[in-house]
Amino acid sequence: MMARFETVLPFITSFTLSLTRSQHGTTPMAIYGMIKKHKIANPEIDVEQMSPDDIEAKYAGTGLGRKNLEEICREIGINSESALDRLSLAGISASGEDNARDIAEKHDRSPIDLLVIMMQP
Repeated sequence: MMARFETVLPFITSFTLSLTRSQHGTTPMAIYGMIKKHKIANPEIDVEQMSPDDIEAKYAGTGLGRKNLEEICREIGINSESALDRLSLAGISASGEDNARDIAEKHDRSPIDLLVIMMQP
């Protein structure tokens, strides 16, 4: 039976990786390789079926704010014209070339908030 990643992680983080070569005869990268083999992949979720919480969990911290709206749509696999229409219906005027962080700040929102609006059917 394979150990789940969540079960192994507390053990791995409980010792100092910088000492792994001298005390354990291995490197941090080798340990990561062992962990990666046992990580259970998340099943792909249809982007149109994702809840706002799912969207935030999957895309938070991925650099959305640095990208323009067209790049975000392309990477996520949503139609940019439909996404921009959804933003417009929510009172957010933007074009595909606009930076997500700039648009979000202009409308007192976060880039994730924009993404939630863009991805809702």
